[in-house]
Amino acid sequence: QIAREPIVRSAVRDAFQEKATVTIRPTEKGLKEIGEEHELFPMKYLLNKPCRTFKGDEFLKVLNGVENHLIEMNLSEVLAGSTQNSTYLTEATELYREDGFSKKANEWNDLRRRSVELAFKEMLFPQIRKELIHKMRGEAVEGIKLKCQEALREQIKWSPYMVQWKEDDYDEDDWDYSGGLRILGLAYSPDRDEAGFGAMISAEGELSDYIKLPCMLTSRRTYI
Repeated sequence: QIAREPIVRSAVRDAFQEKATVTIRPTEKGLKEIGEEHELFPMKYLLNKPCRTFKGDEFLKVLNGVENHLIEMNLSEVLAGSTQNSTYLTEATELYREDGFSKKANEWNDLRRRSVELAFKEMLFPQIRKELIHKMRGEAVEGIKLKCQEALREQIKWSPYMVQWKEDDYDEDDWDYSGGLRILGLAYSPDRDEAGFGAMISAEGELSDYIKLPCMLTSRRTYI
């Protein structure tokens, strides 16, 4: 009944999201394979890292390492309490304790303590731990999607160059693009000793012409 109470479940869920930590240690396989160049190297050893401090795709890398048996992850085996030397479970059991010094009162308090520990350790903690892992995985995936969207937007946000023609210079027959558009691409290096190049792509997607531009970055006022 304790584990089914909506108020209790909500309180424990909020506590997990606020105080949950991750501890990671490598397996024997991980000790051999996780080197300095490995993506898990910065997280090879973690001790009580708060879950809310994971950024980007870090947690996905951790889960991938667990699936590949490179690391072992523990998510809040012991949840910290409001004070330094207490645990969340100890504070929760105190809430169900009644004041009394008789033998029966002590027996009832001991029964309540064991009931709360059973409800939290065997029912609430495992379920909410799974919920938190699922939530962190979803947040990491959404973060990756957002980065992909931003990268794609940076690549496609440029629009074609629009020429402002004067009426006397414009001829519709010369600039008819009903059969497709040609695309001119330019590539150059900041190093002036390296030549730039221009390439023209036809409407069929084939290279129709190209040009070498050895002085692309050279000003007209520069003495050559």
